[in-house]
Amino acid sequence: MFSKMDEPLHSRECDVLIEEIDQLNQRFTELPVEQVLHSSQILGPYRRWSSGTLKKGGHQAWEQANLYVSDKVNWGQLPSWDDVVYLNQIISPEHCGVLREDEVWIGNHKACSIEELKKGLKIFRENLLSKGDQENPLIWASRLRYWLVTLHPFYDGNGRTSNLLCDWVLALNGYLPLSHRLKSDAHIGGWSTRSHFSNFEFACFKTLSAILHTYEFVLNQKLK
Repeated sequence: MFSKMDEPLHSRECDVLIEEIDQLNQRFTELPVEQVLHSSQILGPYRRWSSGTLKKGGHQAWEQANLYVSDKVNWGQLPSWDDVVYLNQIISPEHCGVLREDEVWIGNHKACSIEELKKGLKIFRENLLSKGDQENPLIWASRLRYWLVTLHPFYDGNGRTSNLLCDWVLALNGYLPLSHRLKSDAHIGGWSTRSHFSNFEFACFKTLSAILHTYEFVLNQKLK
């Protein structure tokens, strides 16, 4: 399972998306300050909707978690495992960032087993969180998001926590956060039921598409 999750990325489709994101990022850096601020005000509520927090409530928790990420990015700090746990604690205070000790199901699919979870978290903590200087930051952000949501280590808020972790890495490297056209676009995890296992290429493509969507959304906003 984990060899598939950590496989090198060889995808022309993802390479094309990375090129497009870099081009749009250059356009974004050239926008007037007024348009950047205007777009940011619109993007915030849109991202809350696409994250699923509107359905669950917890707007204040979502904003608090984003502020935590912003503060860390401003200090140039890479995310640690303790940061990941704390973000989940903010997002899902009723569970206090506690790691699950039970088998769980996501829809009709069984999530990563407890045995696999322990092995996967060791790899995630010791290898992947410090892998940023070894590959393109867009791919690294996508990989962290994919691993965290696939391992599903927490009782709740795994998707939103993985999005925030992805956004953290993106912001550190000068990129906008991800957003989704549809809430269903946020589903990237590979479950332990092998017939439903999504590989990293598929998950990376979806994450890169979500980042590209943010740029298209922001660059299409017009000042009134």
